[in-house]
Amino acid sequence: MALKKRVASSAQNQAKARLSGMKSIEETLDLGDGISVASLDTLSKQAEAKLAAYNQKLSEADTLANELDDLDKALKTFSSRALSKVAGKYGRDTSEYEAVGGVRTSERKKPTKG
Repeated sequence: MALKKRVASSAQNQAKARLSGMKSIEETLDLGDGISVASLDTLSKQAEAKLAAYNQKLSEADTLANELDDLDKALKTFSSRALSKVAGKYGRDTSEYEAVGGVRTSERKKPTKG
């Protein structure tokens, strides 16, 4: 199952709109106290870069999760085959079969009549 990627937030969209408006007033508009076209543009680009990096990490995590799922399936198959091989070599009612995780046929619960 793929992890959900994030899209630009409303704050990012609003900042882009404000930046566009500020640039329409003056390309180098500086309102004082650190509020300027350049500072808003820098902050907006930082947010975009973080979002892109975040989504890239999610893609990498998805890939790793898929690889882990594949390995789990391979382990399950291999483990099942190992149990079957032990049953074939030693029998299903042996301590060897029990040692690898099998339940001896003589120790299985008998069905009760209702």
